[in-house]
Amino acid sequence: MSVITISREWGSLGSHIGQRLAAALGWRYVDRERIYRAARASNVPQSALDELAADTRRPFVEKLLALLHLDPAVPPSSDPVESPPPIGGLFAPLMAPLAPTVEEYVRLIGEVIRAIADEGHVVIVGRGAQIVLAGRDDAFHVRVTAPFPLRVERVRKQLGQPRAVVAKQVRASDEARAEYLRRFYHADWQDPLLYDMVLNTESITIATAVRLIALGWHETVNKQSRQTQG
Repeated sequence: MSVITISREWGSLGSHIGQRLAAALGWRYVDRERIYRAARASNVPQSALDELAADTRRPFVEKLLALLHLDPAVPPSSDPVESPPPIGGLFAPLMAPLAPTVEEYVRLIGEVIRAIADEGHVVIVGRGAQIVLAGRDDAFHVRVTAPFPLRVERVRKQLGQPRAVVAKQVRASDEARAEYLRRFYHADWQDPLLYDMVLNTESITIATAVRLIALGWHETVNKQSRQTQG
C-alpha cells in the first residue's frame, strides 16, 4: 500500500496536511494544480477529442505523466489555508454543459490518477481520487473536514474579504466539489464509507493530522501483511 488520497473542503487545511504528509513520508505530492498544469501544457481542453482517440490515448497519458515528473515538487505553504479556487467554484472549468470533450477530459484525469497511483509512494489530493482508486488494496483514503463557520473564518483571514462574501465563495466551492463527484462519478462526496479515515481539523492540529494519517496507513499496511501471511 503506497497511495494516500485526501479529499478536503476549502478551509479545512487538507492541502497543507497533504503536503506535510508527503514530506514526512518522503513521497510525491500531486494535487489538482499539478495535474492541471500538465494538462494545460498539453492543450487538453482545446484538443481533447483528437488527443484522446483510441490509438493515441495511452501515449497522451504517458505524456501527462512525464510532465508531472518534470514539475517541481510543491513545498508546504507558509499559509495553512489553501489557495482560493477559481471564481464560481473549484471545478468551474469543468461545469459547463456536459459535452464529449468534458467527459473525455474527466476520463483522462482518471487515467492519469491511476497511472500515478501505479507508480506508488504518492499523496494525491483532490480530483476525485478516492473514487477513481476505490477498491484498490494499495490505496488509503482520507477526508479532511471542519465546521463551515471555522472554514469561512480561516479563508476570510487569508483573503481579507468580508465574511459574507467569503461564506458565499466557500459554499460555492463545497457545492462545486460535491457536484463534480455526483455528476461524473455518481458518488456522494460526504459518504463516510468512501474513506478509511475522516479528520475534523477543528479538533486537531496539522501536525496531529499528519501523524494520525501516517499511523492509520501503517496500521492498514500491517493488517494486510498479517492477512497475507495468515
